[in-house]
Amino acid sequence: MKIALAQMKMREDINSNYEKSLEYIKTASKNNADLMCFPEIHH
Repeated sequence: MKIALAQMKMREDINSNYEKSLEYIKTASKNNADLMCFPEIHH
């Protein structure tokens, strides 16, 4: 199993966080990750 980890600084703007999250997911997918993990305060 390949795991991808996202290290993110959360912002007040939820849409900004969402867009950044999508970028991480796309990158993880291109690198054949099976699981994507985000920070515990992800919203």
